[in-house]
Amino acid sequence: GFKVPKLEAGRNTIELRNGASDERGFILFSPRPGKTLEDIGAWAESGFKGRAPATLLGATQSIPPRKSVFLTLELEAARRYVFFDEENQTPFPVSR
Repeated sequence: GFKVPKLEAGRNTIELRNGASDERGFILFSPRPGKTLEDIGAWAESGFKGRAPATLLGATQSIPPRKSVFLTLELEAARRYVFFDEENQTPFPVSR
């Protein structure tokens, strides 16, 4: 999974570091109310057909092994966020 620092509502700059031995891309979603990580996974596996169970908030192209990119986001308190790469999914909370 990912190591996500404690984040607060408002503007945050997040370092996305690829610790894998191959290139990785990252995607950041916010699930719609009542939707689960499984719903998002099933939607992705379907080729993103039908209504999205989440809002896409950001993504990166492939990051080389042991390199970083920075993503600046406006985060809302009490909203759920999830980072995905090819092998991991990590939900994280945002405090006020």
